[in-house]
Amino acid sequence: MQAEPIGLRTKMRRAYEWGRLRNALSLSIPTLLLGALVAVLVREISWPLTLGVLLYFASAMLLWVGRSPGRSVLPGVVYGLLPLTGGLIARLNGHVCLGMSCYSSCLLYCVTGGVAAGLLVARLASKSAAPAAVFTSAAATALLTGAIGISCVGVHGLVGMAAGVALGALPQALRWVARKHV
Repeated sequence: MQAEPIGLRTKMRRAYEWGRLRNALSLSIPTLLLGALVAVLVREISWPLTLGVLLYFASAMLLWVGRSPGRSVLPGVVYGLLPLTGGLIARLNGHVCLGMSCYSSCLLYCVTGGVAAGLLVARLASKSAAPAAVFTSAAATALLTGAIGISCVGVHGLVGMAAGVALGALPQALRWVARKHV
């Protein structure tokens, strides 16, 4: 008699988890489309599609986990559009000329987009009950989303964006540390 309810409970739990996984996989499809769109825009297939697939699996995993990490996937992707757009602008424009001097705009756009994304992610995490989980998942999805557009301008763009996200999150991190020591 005892074996049947346990077996039924296991089957129900398995069906529930499979349903959650299918839902997470279907909700993450726009991240694949984002990678494909960037690949078409920059006429480079390898990095944007690879990072798009990586973002797809990361967002699907976080959505499947649920709770705070799952709720911060969409804001992270949206905030990551800032550095992604900066990377695309840098790729399509290449440089800025002021008078007789020309400068590469890549690092400026990548770092600025990263700082803006970092500030927004830190603000989101500060309003959460689980700030570390929210920051980690939102920052990861923002970095992956931004990397899709920035990958076409090179490694220095990726490093600049990551540094920008870290700089943007620094004020909030200092507040968290100050609260823990009070």
